[in-house]
Amino acid sequence: MRKTKKIVITIVIAVFAFLAIPVTLLIVGFASPSQYALTYYGALGKMYEKLKNSDGEKIVVIGTSSVPFGVDSELLEKELAAAGENREVVNFGLYGALGIKVMLDLSLDYIGEGDIVIFAPEPDKQAMSLYFSAIDMWYAADSDFSLLDGLAKDNVAEMVGNFPNYVAQKFSRLMSGSPAEPSGIYASASFDENCDLKNAERDCNIMSGGVDVNAPISFDDGTVSAEFVDYVNAYCVAVAEKGAVMLYSFAPMNEAAFVGDPSEVIEKYYDFVAENFRFDIISDPYDSVMEREWFYDSNFHLNSSGMTVNTVRLADDIKNYLGNTTPSVTELPEMPSLPEKESGEGNNELAELFEYTEDDGGLCITGITDASALPSVVIVPYSYEGKIITSFENYVFAGNTNIKEIVIQDNIEVLKDGSFNGCTSLERIRLERTDPSGLGVGYGLLEGADNCKIAVPEGSLGTYVGNYFWGFYAGRYETYSG
Repeated sequence: MRKTKKIVITIVIAVFAFLAIPVTLLIVGFASPSQYALTYYGALGKMYEKLKNSDGEKIVVIGTSSVPFGVDSELLEKELAAAGENREVVNFGLYGALGIKVMLDLSLDYIGEGDIVIFAPEPDKQAMSLYFSAIDMWYAADSDFSLLDGLAKDNVAEMVGNFPNYVAQKFSRLMSGSPAEPSGIYASASFDENCDLKNAERDCNIMSGGVDVNAPISFDDGTVSAEFVDYVNAYCVAVAEKGAVMLYSFAPMNEAAFVGDPSEVIEKYYDFVAENFRFDIISDPYDSVMEREWFYDSNFHLNSSGMTVNTVRLADDIKNYLGNTTPSVTELPEMPSLPEKESGEGNNELAELFEYTEDDGGLCITGITDASALPSVVIVPYSYEGKIITSFENYVFAGNTNIKEIVIQDNIEVLKDGSFNGCTSLERIRLERTDPSGLGVGYGLLEGADNCKIAVPEGSLGTYVGNYFWGFYAGRYETYSG
C-alpha cells in the first residue's frame, strides 16, 4: 500500500512538473516585460497600430526596409493635399529579416474601400519571396502581441516551434537585466509619429565607395519565386474585393550597385513585373535608379535627402495615376557629397607585405608580396605611404591555411563576402570598431571558415547583435577587453 501511495505521489509531482513547463514558458513569453521594444523590431507594433486606427481613404506603402528609409509620410500627404488629394499615408515596411509576406498578411484586414496600396519591394531574392522568420517575428511581437492576430495560418506552426527559443532568449535578458540594445539608427526611437525613419541623422552615404559590394543588384528569372507571384496576386484580388486598388512602384536602387549594364537589368525587371503581377505599374524604373550620393548604408536605404527626392517622385506617380497634373510644391534638396576619408593612426607593421590600388580616396589591398612572411596573427595595416587603407579584395587572404587570427582596425570600411573562404585554421576575426555602422558586411563573411568566431570589444556586443547587418552573426560572437 505504501509503495502504491509513493508511486501515486511521484506521478502527481511529475504531472505538475510537466504542466509547469508550458505555464512558465507562457508567463515569461507573454507576461514579462518586453525585451525588444527599444530595437528596430519595436517599430512594427507602432506601424500596425497606426494602420488599424487610420480613418477614411488612405495610401498604404508596403515593402521592407527601403520603405521607412525612402518614404516621408508627412511630405507625401502634403504633396497630395496640395493637389486636392487628401489621404492619410501609412508607411508599412520594416525589416527584410521579417520578410515581406508578414507585411502583406498584417495589412490585409485593414485595407478598406477607396484605399490605394503601393507595393514597393526591393529587387532582392529574399525580399521577393515568401521568406518568413518566426524568431524575428517573436522579437517584433514582444512589444505588441496583437501582431500575432494578423499572421497567416501557414506560419503558425513555425511560430509555435520557435516559441521556446524566443522565451529562452527573453528569460536570459530578464535575468541579466539588459534588454536588447538598439544599434545606431536601427532603433524604435528612430521612427517618428508617422512611423517614418526620421528621428535619426543620416545625412550622407556611409558605405565604402558609396556602394554595398556584398549586395549587388541584378535580376534574372530566379530572383522571384512563382509562389511569391501567386501570393501577391491573391492579395491583390483580396484588396480589389474590398474596393481598394493595388499598384506597383519600383524601390530606389543604387546606380553603382548594378551588375552589368543597368538598362539591361532594368528591362528584365520591368518586363517580369509587367508580365507576372496583375496590377498596374505607376513608376518608371529608371527614375528609381539613383546616384550613390542619395543612399545611406545599403543599396536600397536612402539618406534624408534621398528620402525627400523619392517621396516627391512617388507623389507625382500617384497623382499621374489619378489623372492629376498638379505640380509638386516641395523644393528638392541638393545632392549630398560623399564624405571625405578620415585620417588617423594605427598599426602598420605588415604594410610592406601587401600590394595596393587607389580606391575612392583611400587604398584597397589587392595582393600579398610574400605570403610566407605573414604571421599567424595578421593585423591588416591602417595606412601605407600616408594614405588610409579602407578595404581589401576578397581573394587576398582566401585559401590561406596558416592564419589563425585577423585583426581588422577601424580604418577598414567593408568586409567582402568570401574574404576568408578556405582559411581552415582561422579561429578569430578581431574587430576594433566599437560602432559597427561604419563597417559594411554581407551574409557570406564566414563562408569557408567554419570554426571562426568574431571578436568584438567588451561593451559593444549588444550593438553588434542589434545591428541591421551584423545581427546576422549573432551566434558567432565573443568579446575581448583592452
